Amino acid sequence: LVDTIAFNATISAWAKSKKPDKAEKAHSLLQKMADLHNTGDSNVTVDIVSYNTVLNACAFTRGGAEDKKKALLIAEDTFRRIQESKDLAPQELTYATMMKAYTNLAGNREDKIDMIRPIFAECAERGLVGNMVLKEIRYSLSEDQQKSLFESVTKVGNTNAGRIPNDW
Repeated sequence: LVDTIAFNATISAWAKSKKPDKAEKAHSLLQKMADLHNTGDSNVTVDIVSYNTVLNACAFTRGGAEDKKKALLIAEDTFRRIQESKDLAPQELTYATMMKAYTNLAGNREDKIDMIRPIFAECAERGLVGNMVLKEIRYSLSEDQQKSLFESVTKVGNTNAGRIPNDW
């Protein structure tokens, strides 16, 4: 019997792998899960754990530039699917892992803040800014970029911005 738990465990195993194509393998399993569910297999449901684990596989992909480029595209596609789903509720982990994907896969690009900003804004809007997200921001961005990021969220009148430390 193949079910959601078995699929998620296999995706998790790929995510922990050192193989440079692990994001592709994890994404392929996610797609197989969706296909089975869509054809009426009641044992298989694609849940937020499935998606978060694929994001994790992407975020920690090692290898050459092409491997990282593919992993980043998969992460962006996976994150977009979460955003568009009526059945999935993103978690703080979802946002932190997507930020980690940009941190690890986009290199030392100066525009990294522009990649992280909409993710952080959505996370703040949902009231999901917590220690994981703040830790990732501290790790990913310079102090000036952090201040710019936090100011951009508080300027739009975000009611959940109170979770952001005042000294930032």
